Amino acid sequence: MHDGWELTTVGAASVNLDFRRIPVKKADRHWGPYPYYGASGVVDQVDSYLFDGEHLLVAEDGENLNTRSTPIAFIADGKFWVNNHAHILIGNERARTRFLLYALLEADVDGFITGSAQPKLSQGNLRQVPILLPPVEVQDEIVRVLGLLDDKVLANGRLVSLIRQTIAAVFKATCVDYDVALGNDIADLAALRKQPSQDPASLVESPLGPIPAGWDIATVSELADLQKVSVYPRQTPNLVFDHFSIPAFDDGEAPASELGVSILSGKYRVSSGAVLISKLNPHIPRVWLTNVRDPETAICSTEFMVIVPKRALDRPYLYAFFSSQEFFDRFGSLVTGTSNSHQRVKPQDLVAMQVVCPPASVRDQLAALLEPLMRRITAAIEESHQLAAMRKGLMGPLLSGEITPEAVRITP
Repeated sequence: MHDGWELTTVGAASVNLDFRRIPVKKADRHWGPYPYYGASGVVDQVDSYLFDGEHLLVAEDGENLNTRSTPIAFIADGKFWVNNHAHILIGNERARTRFLLYALLEADVDGFITGSAQPKLSQGNLRQVPILLPPVEVQDEIVRVLGLLDDKVLANGRLVSLIRQTIAAVFKATCVDYDVALGNDIADLAALRKQPSQDPASLVESPLGPIPAGWDIATVSELADLQKVSVYPRQTPNLVFDHFSIPAFDDGEAPASELGVSILSGKYRVSSGAVLISKLNPHIPRVWLTNVRDPETAICSTEFMVIVPKRALDRPYLYAFFSSQEFFDRFGSLVTGTSNSHQRVKPQDLVAMQVVCPPASVRDQLAALLEPLMRRITAAIEESHQLAAMRKGLMGPLLSGEITPEAVRITP
């Protein structure tokens, strides 16, 4: 062990603030600007907050403690509320809060989890988890190095969010409000803004309200195919699959690389150009703009519906539609089931949904506008996935002292 390093416990290096957390039933919550955290991240938005500043949240219960589908520890910063499914910690005078995050992500907590039907990491057991603690100045350097990678991932996340807002704005202006008429020479967003407004007099009545003359009403099935090609990965146990699962979507929208032997249930094949829509709990929007590297090994959870455009050029239009508020307002009305954890939309109801369908020439112009933006989304997500893998590879050696922060070179 290096000089000044010590083997200690999470409890000896932190202050626990669980006594300040307050759960609020969904029926009693009021929507607002502050995130409401549970065991695995944000579960809602509320109108008040309990905490302000950087805190470390650690899952107290849930199957994720065993599967690690998403991180069991994460940083919450700013103003937020926490329910009683996550422990709240800050570092004490011996430890930085963010260093404790990395230490817990690297720690083996399996022996401290109790319960089989409902896995639980109690406050008492969390306190006993052993960690290796260097001096605070070394912690600061480790946090600086790993934080550079985290910051790049956050920057990519902000970029993706901004691009999606742009796509939503273009779709709403052209295909919902009809404020902008696309011209034949559209090449970029700047050109789009210069186009004249749609003449209200040219709108005609339709089952979905007034639409521009020459436009039509179509069903999703007329524009795209719902594919349900079953794959059983365990039949090829040594093959590595790109698994598009709901936990993978929630953890950054990058498919997990998994051996067939580890995937116990049947899946759907994901074709190139597919857009995935989760039929589970549609109040949580999950629309996946897939980037399929190999159609033979790309699979997804059967909780996703695999939508493949009949025309490749219609993918941007469909992705923008599926990502729009207008879609989710209608999609949410199709649910079956009573409890939040078991609400689903039937695939046949999705493909029967009517949509406002611009002429092919307009959809092609939308493709010219939106396709470059969509490529930037997939590129940013892929880079974040690579950065996360780099962080994971560096974390163990840095936290054990095998390598020093000075030996790591990362371009800011």
